[in-house]
Amino acid sequence: MKRIAILFAAIIVILPLVRGEQSPPRGTDGVSASGALVSRDAVVPLTLVTRFFPEATQEMSTGQNATAVGKSKATRSVIYTSSDKSKKVTMSVDQYASSSDASAAYEEAVQKSRTAQGFSPVDAPNLGLQAFIGAVT
Repeated sequence: MKRIAILFAAIIVILPLVRGEQSPPRGTDGVSASGALVSRDAVVPLTLVTRFFPEATQEMSTGQNATAVGKSKATRSVIYTSSDKSKKVTMSVDQYASSSDASAAYEEAVQKSRTAQGFSPVDAPNLGLQAFIGAVT
């Protein structure tokens, strides 16, 4: 059985909704070529998201991760919002054909997130090795 690498890049970002969704830069891979979705069960539920972001009270949408990097086989993004929809938390999971593809995509995603204007890391010691969390204001 062929091993499939799944990159769990818990890219969690809070943004005012007035800024809108971020689109991938032109020339990037964005969503998977096949349009395949990772199972919804692969993304943590709202009950766990609220441990880090108590403002998140509801799920707003789910679908492909438009900001996925590299050549993903499947993606999933889930957006949670505050009750007044003034803040959002985005969780994404991307699947890759190999662990090296997943690792390279993870490093690129971390680098892009850290250079985003207003980004600050959030301390989450129990999050895991290949995951990160941060806030953008």
